Amino acid sequence: MKLWKSATATNAPAIVFVPDLERWLAASPGVLTALEKLRRVGLHDWVDHDGFGGQWLVDHAISPAPLWRALAQRPRTDEVLINVTPLALRPDLNAVWARPMEDFSLGDVIAVCEELIASTDFALEQDASGLFLVAPRRLGARLQPIWALDGLSLDALMPQGEKASRWVQFISESQILLHHRAKHTDGGPPVPQGLWFWGAGSMPDPTRLSPRVHTVAAETPELNGLAEALKIHRRSPHQHGVEAIGAGELIEFMPPSSGNVEAALHALNASLKTLIRRVGLGRLSGLELTTRHQRWRLTPKALWRSALRLSRA
Repeated sequence: MKLWKSATATNAPAIVFVPDLERWLAASPGVLTALEKLRRVGLHDWVDHDGFGGQWLVDHAISPAPLWRALAQRPRTDEVLINVTPLALRPDLNAVWARPMEDFSLGDVIAVCEELIASTDFALEQDASGLFLVAPRRLGARLQPIWALDGLSLDALMPQGEKASRWVQFISESQILLHHRAKHTDGGPPVPQGLWFWGAGSMPDPTRLSPRVHTVAAETPELNGLAEALKIHRRSPHQHGVEAIGAGELIEFMPPSSGNVEAALHALNASLKTLIRRVGLGRLSGLELTTRHQRWRLTPKALWRSALRLSRA
């Protein structure tokens, strides 16, 4: 692994990761002064499709599937991996809503996957981190990530691109095959109603990647998988709150146990207020607020410039 000296220096960024921030803000758009200040003053950029894990940790977008695989074994750099996730479906008048399943009949899922890829050059592999299709080359299709299913109809998220038809066919046929199996199942774990294929990509050579942090405290598989591949120190995000974050750390914000969106936003806002004060005092040289989709970067210089503009207004 290529070492980046600032990953352990005092000028390394402190990165707060809030995977569901956009959904929280849409559900509870209240007045949150610290959060609004950081989003107003911070330098903003977007994630390259589904590659947030690599973008935040090594400044290089990396697709989710090889990062999930890295949790259990080192992925090869010459293969394309695709996540396979079983779904529960709920048809509505004008939409089909889907959610990932954790408890399901693995045997039925494997049998359906094997039937889908029987006449292709794909392979099916399973390990502790999940189910994967393995392709010998890039897909020629853009697959939507599993988190995009939250709040959007399945038909609005179908694969796109030159060779998307194969993946649309896989998704449609999986529903038919699983429905047939469910009708002939007597007891046992539930049979899923569909499969979602996502996260397609290859793992870059880890020796050519430069970590931006020395510690990752997260539950999100993409972040933990890349940390494992790069031998970055990992710990629980429950060990201490994000307000105690140090330079060169990425910490995933853990919401209060109440599960209330408003409570989560207010807790996050309180933590950001403390962190913005630390940036202003020069105790943090850089603060980044990140999600699966975007990032805001705050520096002492940006805070001072903002204060000057306000004083002249």
